[in-house]
Formats: sequence, C-alpha cells, structure tokens
Amino acid sequence: MELHHLKAFLVIARTGNLTQAAKELFASQPTVSAQLKALEDELGIVLFDRSHRGMKLTQAGKLLRDKAADVCERVCELNALAASLSRETPAVCRVGLNTTAGVLRIPRILATLQETEPRLRLELRQGLSSGILDDINQDKLDAGFFFGTCTLPGLAYKTLAQIDLAIVGPAAFRQKLADVPVTELFLEPWVLPPEDCVFFAKTLQLLGPNNASSLRGVTADDEATMLHLVREKVGLALLPVFMVEDEDEVVILRRTSLQVDLGVAWRRIGEKSAHLTALLSAVTEVFV
Repeated sequence: MELHHLKAFLVIARTGNLTQAAKELFASQPTVSAQLKALEDELGIVLFDRSHRGMKLTQAGKLLRDKAADVCERVCELNALAASLSRETPAVCRVGLNTTAGVLRIPRILATLQETEPRLRLELRQGLSSGILDDINQDKLDAGFFFGTCTLPGLAYKTLAQIDLAIVGPAAFRQKLADVPVTELFLEPWVLPPEDCVFFAKTLQLLGPNNASSLRGVTADDEATMLHLVREKVGLALLPVFMVEDEDEVVILRRTSLQVDLGVAWRRIGEKSAHLTALLSAVTEVFV
C-alpha cells in the first residue's frame, strides 16, 4: 500500500471533488484518479459513490477514512522523530594533527565550531605530515595539518602560517657551543628527521647537500621524539622555535632565517561536505 494513495484518498474525501483534490495534491486529475483506483483495487472495496454532483464516501469509505488518517499521522510523527534524531546525532570529522594541539590552535578552532556548527565532533589523530597527507588521499582522514608542501594531485590545501626554525641543543651545551661557527655545529652528534621530511631538507640547506654524509647521530620520525632526545643530550637538532620557547633543558643555539610552511589539506575530489566546509572555515578564521 502506497502512502500517496492514502493521502489522495483523504483529500478526495475532504473535498468531495476529484478536480479540487488534484489541485491540492499538485497532480493531474487522471493521476489522482489512478491512485484512488489502485487503492480500491488493492483493498477490494469501493470507497466513493461517484455522481455528477461529486464524490461521496461509501459506508466502507467512512470506516476506512479515520484509519487512513491515523496511518498518515503516524508517518508524519515518524518523520519528525527521525529528523529530530538526525539533528541530535553529531557529525564526525577526522582530522590529522602533525604537531601539538596548542600550536595548531585546536582549542580555539573547537570554540569557533561550537558557535557555528555545534553538531560537529572532531576526531583528532596524531601523525607525521607525510602520513597525514597519505591518509587524506586514501579517505582515512577528512582533513589534516602538515609541514612543508603538498604535492599529491588529489588534495587541495591552504597555507596557514610560516614556522621559524632554529638549531637547538641541551642547555648544558650552551656555553661550550656559544661561539662555535654554524658549520662546526654539524661536527656534533645530531638528532635527525627522516630524509623524506621537510626538516631534513632544511637541515641540508644549512649544512650544504654535499656535506650530508658528514652528519652523524640518530634518526627520529617525529618532532616530539627529537626534542626528547635533545633534552637527553643525544645531539643537536633543527626544530621549530615554538617547541623550545618554554623549555628549560633545551635552548636555541642558533636562530636561522629558515622557515617551513604549516598548512591544512583536504581531498579535492567532489564537493566538500557541510561539516568539512565548517571546519575549514573555522581553521581559516582562527589563523587569520
């Protein structure tokens, strides 16, 4: 039994006129007539007495009218409840973080979203810039922050800020290395990022690519681990200035003119969803 057949039946019963019912239903008269016939055929009864004066409910039609109205009302209630539940169900946006939530201004982004898109819940996942970009490309993340440049053709991105870089070392090394030329700093042990990391490329800018083989030390694939190893006097490192501003055991040995871009990326394919649009709007507003 089709719901629109019941609705046609109820409108015809109320108006007593097939033409008027068709107007109210925004349908043609033959269409409404066919809907009524289909309902009568399915039920196996005649619902109306037809005459030149209009259409009157039969006794059976009168008995079924209230039941049909009750069914339609229950369907409306069901739709209203479903809409209410849909509004209450939070949308989820998976976001990759390549550094600390404070640096990425996540608390401010959340506060902005609470005003503009309160149903949106962020699912934050920590990772490396390269891994975050790959995960967005594979639809494992909806968006994510990254250092450097984005070269994946399937992704769109926006540069948010430029991060200053500095050579950092244990506070205990400050006096020993205070007046040492930068080139001689590379004779010390270093804590290095992977070779495919933007920070490694920036390190080579200071050292010179032909001298890369002279670097010695250990490799760590995230900035937090690098900072911890510097703190433990394992070696020097090239890191964002913000990472050591509140440190007591790690100090800036040399400020540099080098910077790395901080950006946010998302999939270019298809139209952005409403919740992704809201997220990107909040990120942009916070970083302006």
